[in-house]
Amino acid sequence: MFNGVVRNRGELAKAESTLQELEEKYERVRSLLEERKAERLQIETQVQAAAAAAGDMDRLVALQSRAVALDRSIAELSAAEAECCERVQSARRYLYTLYVRLEKLRQEAVLLKRKLWLNEEAEALSGEERASLSRLKIQIKAITGESQTGQLI
Repeated sequence: MFNGVVRNRGELAKAESTLQELEEKYERVRSLLEERKAERLQIETQVQAAAAAAGDMDRLVALQSRAVALDRSIAELSAAEAECCERVQSARRYLYTLYVRLEKLRQEAVLLKRKLWLNEEAEALSGEERASLSRLKIQIKAITGESQTGQLI
């Protein structure tokens, strides 16, 4: 699903790319489904016309055979559409979760950064606070894929 360019990007870029691909697939399936439904309606009118003429049994059998094939295709596409819709919704929820998580991480980093500014010395931060700040930088980098996470320190 992902090409080589996306592989080295952050989770946010991967999730956005996945969502875009799923939405495109969903639209293709919906388009195909609408085409098949329109074709099925057209076949139905042709079957009725052939039945009314009652003289062209070969054409009637061919139309009915095509109608059955279209019905199967419509059923399969409907199932694919439902699956695509579910996957798109799932990808949207995941992307939203990433945005929320990123915002929380950034807020936590700002709080630690303010504490650093208030103490005016990097030595004033405890080892635990330093570890938290490093952890935040790593997590933000993993989500965004940025080589720089901004001015955290």
